[in-house]
Order: sequence, then C-alpha cells, then structure tokens
Amino acid sequence: MNYFLCTFSIINILLSAWLLPTVYAADNHNKRLTLSEYNQIHSLLYTGFTPFSSANEQTNKLVSLDEYSRHFAQNVLGKDWVKVDLDSTTTYQPKPNINGEEEEDTWLPIEEELVVKPEPHVSTSRSLTGALECEVKFYGEILPIQFYKDIIYSLEGLDATNYPNKIKKAWWQLLGKSEKDIKNYNHVLKQLKAYSEQYELSEWAYTLLIYKTAQQLFQSKNERIVFTCFMLNHSDLKARIGAHDGNLYLLIASKPEIFNTSKVNLDETKSYYLYDFEGKNLSDICSVSTYGTPFERAIKSIETFRTLPKISTETEQKFLFFKYKEKYTIPVAINRHMLDYYKDVPITSLEQYSVAPSIGQDNPMMNELKKIIQKEQQQENQINILLAFVQNAFGYQKDQRPFFPEETLYHKSSDCEDRSALFAYLVKELLNTKVIGLDYSKHVATAVKYRGKKTAQQLKSTGYSVYLYDEKPYIICDPTDPSKTFGKLAEKYKNKQPEPILY
Repeated sequence: MNYFLCTFSIINILLSAWLLPTVYAADNHNKRLTLSEYNQIHSLLYTGFTPFSSANEQTNKLVSLDEYSRHFAQNVLGKDWVKVDLDSTTTYQPKPNINGEEEEDTWLPIEEELVVKPEPHVSTSRSLTGALECEVKFYGEILPIQFYKDIIYSLEGLDATNYPNKIKKAWWQLLGKSEKDIKNYNHVLKQLKAYSEQYELSEWAYTLLIYKTAQQLFQSKNERIVFTCFMLNHSDLKARIGAHDGNLYLLIASKPEIFNTSKVNLDETKSYYLYDFEGKNLSDICSVSTYGTPFERAIKSIETFRTLPKISTETEQKFLFFKYKEKYTIPVAINRHMLDYYKDVPITSLEQYSVAPSIGQDNPMMNELKKIIQKEQQQENQINILLAFVQNAFGYQKDQRPFFPEETLYHKSSDCEDRSALFAYLVKELLNTKVIGLDYSKHVATAVKYRGKKTAQQLKSTGYSVYLYDEKPYIICDPTDPSKTFGKLAEKYKNKQPEPILY
C-alpha cells in the first residue's frame, strides 16, 4: 500500500511538471487560460478538487487566497477588460423651504474647519526590524501602520493603452514573491483588520481606513485605488477597478444606494457604484472599462451606512435654546471627530441618517430634555416638547446634503430632512416610541406611533393628521414648521400620499 501511494505521488508530480509549463507556454502565446481550464488542470493534480468558490470549504483548503489572487492577476487583470455602460444614480436635491417654495442662494456652506485635508505621503517612517512605519489619522485616532517598501509600486505613465498590464504588476507586487513572503500585503492587512475589530468598523468605515492608509503609502490617486481594491478583495469585500480616460476609479458593491454618481450591475451583484474619495460628483461618467471576471473570493457588499465606528469620544460643548411654556437652555456635547466621519459617508437614502451613537443617554442634552419631558404625562405633550426643541433651536436653510442628528445639532441652520432625522432619533431614544419619516417629494415630515386606543378614523375626526403604516395609526408631526404641533400638518400636504422613510 505504501509503495502504491508513493508511486501515485510521483506520478502526480511528473504530471504537474508536464502539464503546467505547457499551459503557461500556451498562455505566453496569447491563449488565455480561463478559470475553467485552470480548474480542470488542478482537478487532475488534486483528487476531488472542485472549481474556485469562496463558499466551497473543500476548495478553500486546497487553493489559498494568494494562489487564487495570482491567477486572477495573470488571467483577468492582465487581459480580461471590457467596456461597460453606467447608469446615473439619484441626484440629491435639497427640499424647498417650509412653505414649499423654491429659494435662491440659500445653500448652507459646510464650516471650513470640518473640511478634511488629504493626508501627506508617509508622514513618518522609521526602521522596525526591516519595516517602515507610517501614521494614519483616523477621526481622532493616530494609527501606526508598519509596512515593507517591497509593496510600494508606481503607476506613473498609466494611460488608456497600458493600464491592464500596469495594474497586474502592481497586484503582483502587493502579493510578494510567495505566500511565505513576510514583506507582502498580509503584513499590512493584519493590522488593518485588527484596527477594524478594535474600533468596530462597518464595511464602509473599514473601506475609509484602507483608503486613508493608501494616502500615506502612495503618491497618486490611481495607485491608491489599486491598493484599496486589492485590500477590500482580500478582506472578502466586493470591489472592482474601473478605468476611464486614463484615470482609475473604485467600483464599490453597496446595498444602500449611493447618490450623485454612476452605477452598473455586474456578476449578479445588484449595484457597483463608482466612487470618488475626494467627493467629486461622478454622475456624468457614462462608461468605464473593467474586468469581465470578478474576484470570486470577495463575497460581501456594504450592508449599511448606519453602523458608525467606536472612535474617539472627545467632545466640545455648545448651547441651544428653545421655548415650551418657558425658556430652556440645553447644553450639547458634540464629537468633532464624528462630524468628520459623517462628511466622509456617501450621500445616500434618508433612512440611513437617523443614527447618532455619540448622542448617548449620558450626553447632557439628553439628560436635560429627559427632565423637561418628565414634567408631562401625556404622549402629545411630551412629543410637543421635542417638536418645539427641534423646530426652534436652529435657523432654517437648505444644505448640500442630508445631516446626521449630531451634524444638525452642530450647524446653526438645517432643513426638513435633517430635523426629521434628529426628531426621530430623540423620540426613539427618550420616549422609546417608533417613528417613521414621510417624504412628500418637496418636504419631509415624520409620524409617531400612536400609543392610545382610538382608531385612525377617530383620531382624524378630532383633528389629527394620521398616517397608516402596517395598518396601525401614526400621528403626523412636522419638526420643521414652528406653527405645527402634534398631529398638525400644512393643508397642502394633507391630501398627498407620502413615501415612508423607515428610520
């Protein structure tokens, strides 16, 4: 039996030595080695081997991620590029003023101090057992990243004719000489994953961490895009590289829609979104070149933008003022680092915005509002207190994008979707009551789940504006119009059917 096994192993080795050079020789003569052909050859060498699949446990044991990635670089990145047409996504349009009329020159500029400047190239470096180190500034945290210069590549001279070959070479350089090469991408990836776990990063926050690391390691935007895509793919996240007019872009797989850009449906993924980390609107790009075969080991998409990172808790205080029967001064603790993070979240659908982990129950604002609310016993009066706060503590002005609640508290002015998200958050946190948003196309309001025993028809007969959701009555509340209290809505919206926003 031992003699038979030994003989079989020798035959396998000889078969490997004969088959693989033949295959790669054919490849060198421009015969593309397909993934199917590659799998068939491996099936001759390994008993029971099945084609590459991230979901196939047996395959994962036989073919390493690096081996798959090398094949991907050679046979996909180096050759398999196709032009795909893109569709424009939703363009964010600010709502009109509270009277439903369009206004001119009422944009609210983002405060200058909130602008995040691009990180300089490798701010610090020092020798650490042969490695270098850079510091990545990540929303109040300084994260040291050790790396080896062996992974640094250049895409200088990249143009519309040579990008497949240049990207392939950059991919190979990140992979290193072999899987045992301690100086390859894995040295950096392990650190990024450790930080992701430490700060409980969502897929999007992790993407930002990778790109901010790329800003430290590479000079050009094209180089950073390749690094970011490579690291995402090797972290199981779907992403692609798109090429257009000599520039590279990241195509991100995301379940929530990303506004102000272009998208394409590829490899059974609902949407890949063209994304620019410098905030450019890419909706005018109608087509890009990308590779026809996906990186099949990457299986995850961005699930949500609602999960926010556990970053620095450093805050500064400001005061807001409102009146309900008497005047109140409300202290608010603002986490400036979270404000910077919110600015780096893509513009997306409104249901993503009613989250604010930095405004916890220990925030002085929440404590003060809770004290005021406790003076009242009826749901209607408690809701009116929060309405009065959100309606009167800020000026009204259209802005360039929707705000998260903490941004609304920071800015002096805001508009209807911002206040609706803040109001919904406060009602959920302070009153433990469900709230949905109501999108009237040119206005956003909210509806609070009714806790009493009256039917929707009985509520309407007593003058309340009611919205039925899941066959249950919700009382409409407008957090923007100071003249409207619990259950009151402007006449022009009463006969319109809004779209629900599921905060």
